[in-house]
Amino acid sequence: MKVGLISDTHGELENLREALEQLTSIYKIEKIVHLGDEWEDIEVLKGEKEIEVIVVPGVYAREYADPSIPNRIIREFNGWQILFTHTCNVHANDLPEDPDPQELAATQRVDVVAHGHTHVPSIEEKDYVIWVNPGHLKSKDKKGYSPSYGVLDISPEKIRARIVDLDSKETFSYYTFVKKKVTIRTSSLRLRAVLNDTKTAQKIWEALPIEQKANLWGEEIYFSTPVQEEIEDGEEVVQAGDIGYWPPAQAICLFFGPTPASKGNEIRPYSPVTVVGKIVDDPRDLKGVGEKEVIKLDRLW
Repeated sequence: MKVGLISDTHGELENLREALEQLTSIYKIEKIVHLGDEWEDIEVLKGEKEIEVIVVPGVYAREYADPSIPNRIIREFNGWQILFTHTCNVHANDLPEDPDPQELAATQRVDVVAHGHTHVPSIEEKDYVIWVNPGHLKSKDKKGYSPSYGVLDISPEKIRARIVDLDSKETFSYYTFVKKKVTIRTSSLRLRAVLNDTKTAQKIWEALPIEQKANLWGEEIYFSTPVQEEIEDGEEVVQAGDIGYWPPAQAICLFFGPTPASKGNEIRPYSPVTVVGKIVDDPRDLKGVGEKEVIKLDRLW
């Protein structure tokens, strides 16, 4: 699935037509999304291309105050949840029912936030969520960025995001995003988690599912794995919800509070661990897991 992203067209219809031509002829997109500010410009596409059009209004458009028109849209493509919004934060003009993009990302309810508003093209990953701003389509802009558009190439395994300069047709920002969603299960508990892009996390991903008996050490659960790796950017102090790999025991560690080695309220492993992911749900739910209770780490939510 290939999705084209445009934003902040501001009446530049020729640039919009050129962007659509490049998106369809070069990247073979199947859908196009206008992320607001002069979203009515997209009307020029009607009748020109057989392609699904998704739109969200800009925050100063009169439609933004109309409850019948969604200001933020979440769509699923190939198992990925993607938020389309004009702004990446809450805005003074939001309606009461409008979701907060930052909260959606923080709770892992979306995998991608596609937004505009700033006229600054960018792709970045923050806390296991990818944020994409395709830029603008104005011929001249006071911030100095040339017109550009974005492309999301979405497969079940990964998302490839790019931003393309309209005039040169050159890709100037590119990112491949692989999100390793995992589930932590016991007989009475199910927690969502994600693994990061460390080498150790990849080895754990390849070894899943892993089912072992839980060992307790303060407010830490650890269990053995078949993975054998050296320490990788070792952390002496971690955060609640972090998932660590402890090389001396080839163990996965789930942290939800202080350990016997902690000083004050810090969370300190017995010795440095490689942080390989984080728990999305409330890690304090792990307090209900008993010693030697069977715990399973498996792929997907």
